[in-house]
Amino acid sequence: MPGRSVTARLSDGLSGTVTAGSFTVPFDEPEDVGGSSSAPTPVDLFLSGLSACLAESIRFQAVEKYDLDLRDLAVSVDATPEHGSVESIAVSVTVDADADDERIERMVQYGERGCHVAELLRDDLSFELTWERA
Repeated sequence: MPGRSVTARLSDGLSGTVTAGSFTVPFDEPEDVGGSSSAPTPVDLFLSGLSACLAESIRFQAVEKYDLDLRDLAVSVDATPEHGSVESIAVSVTVDADADDERIERMVQYGERGCHVAELLRDDLSFELTWERA
């Protein structure tokens, strides 16, 4: 029996839903590839998972390990190319915290290492993470 399980079900054309436990998330493809653009694409959902995982992991480092007052954190993920298989991912982290650059750099690095979704990608894609102050 798997530790985690999700189920995708098509409903119309290329659109459908993914069920994970008690949560249901819609997906679709853009009109130019046969979808109806009614929901995020599966790749968008994957990148959303990466962004959320990094945000949670960096926040954990800030609060639990570094005892920082993290006022704001934003994690943006860009993947190329726009269509087809993803070849590279660029992550930009924006941090608003009372800490010097060295502490923030370490916090972000350890947060990246603790992100289980990022761990899945490191050996297969070009993966770059940068950070800046808010």
